[in-house]
Amino acid sequence: MNPLLSFDFFEKESRIVIIIIPIVVILLFCDNYLSSSLDVMSDVIKNQLGLILFTVILFTSIGISFFFMENILRIVKEKKSLFSKYRKAFRISQIALYGLSLGLLYDILSDHRYFTFILNLIVTISYGSSIFMSIIATIKFFSWYRTNRNKFVILFGLTLLFIFTNSLISLFLFNSLLLEKPLEYTMLTPNVFDFECEEESLNCILKENLLLLQNYTLVIYFILFWGCNILLLHRYIKKIGKIKFFVLFAIPIILFYFQFVYTYEEFFTISEELKFDENIAFAFQLFLGTLLTALCGLLFGIGFFSVGRLLKISPKVEKLLYITGLGVITYFITANATLASAGMPPFGIPNIVFLPISSMLMYIGIFYSMTAIANDIAIKKFIKNSTYNELKLIGNLAENQMIDEIKLRVLSMAQAFSNEMEQKNESELTNSPEEIKNYLSDVIDAYKKRKGMDV
Repeated sequence: MNPLLSFDFFEKESRIVIIIIPIVVILLFCDNYLSSSLDVMSDVIKNQLGLILFTVILFTSIGISFFFMENILRIVKEKKSLFSKYRKAFRISQIALYGLSLGLLYDILSDHRYFTFILNLIVTISYGSSIFMSIIATIKFFSWYRTNRNKFVILFGLTLLFIFTNSLISLFLFNSLLLEKPLEYTMLTPNVFDFECEEESLNCILKENLLLLQNYTLVIYFILFWGCNILLLHRYIKKIGKIKFFVLFAIPIILFYFQFVYTYEEFFTISEELKFDENIAFAFQLFLGTLLTALCGLLFGIGFFSVGRLLKISPKVEKLLYITGLGVITYFITANATLASAGMPPFGIPNIVFLPISSMLMYIGIFYSMTAIANDIAIKKFIKNSTYNELKLIGNLAENQMIDEIKLRVLSMAQAFSNEMEQKNESELTNSPEEIKNYLSDVIDAYKKRKGMDV
């Protein structure tokens, strides 16, 4: 099997991943920053160098997202879950994004112009795909909570609900802003953000309220994500270490303050006193805001990496948590890019193209890893209780032959129970039959020691 198209592609030790991940994160970060500062950076990027940079980032986004898509869809196919039913639809929508973005790039490089409606199509397909995945994941988590009253499940379900709401608002906001732009963009078209309105028209009221709702839902799902991360890590605080736990706990709140609360008035006052160009001061503020958001995603992703290393349940679960971490890191960058300015070149498109892949990595990784962990815990609990009940019936008369018979009965019951769990949660058992047998032997040995029987 091609190593680029396998589950092992997502191993954190993979040389391919070690090379690819930093590259894609840095380039997506650059694209995110430039998409939010197109007006103040026009003189820097509206030239041949800017076109080359846009081309490099877009090709990188398409190439790496394609490899991620093929690998994650292969995993989805193997899992046979609700996500696998829409596997072809996900692939078609992503290929459509590649075609539209490459067509856009061709127009820009050949004619130095493009039609704005192409941006509308890219935004609609990208956010539409991400929204659809968030709906599936949200429904699965809420339905799962009815049978598994776990705090993390309900909290992450609420997080996905607000991510869905934020994505839906962003879809309407970006499309409404793009509809106000010129039908065609050239190198002479100014890069302008049109968030503010002087007139009290229905369109202005709608636009301002969508912008407020987008910011509010962003803040809410950030706080909920922080809560999920703390809830996930707190259970393993002894293994993680108090210092590392405190870092992962406290730093996101500090970053949150400087991103959403602090107004930077002192910074602009100092800039005026030192007679800095106002555009430079504003560009630095935008850079700092983009960096803080990306760092939050990085810390949340590290949280999932840490749990994956510490659980030691199964190599599959560790890989799934690693996939989740990659999805979280890239999602916090791609979901916060903007096409509000459109602009030339249209920075933000590489992030919008990558957005469905980030969503796919995050949703599928967290769903399969959490269901696998829950299944393993439930099955081991079932094995332990069943074994203890069987051993209590024979008391201190246990002989090797009787023990072997108990093992066969318990393994048979455990297999039936695991099959029921697989169908119920759409997730297979992560431990092999040999690992289950070893666990059963450990349970029997522990019972004998506790009762003072011969081991």
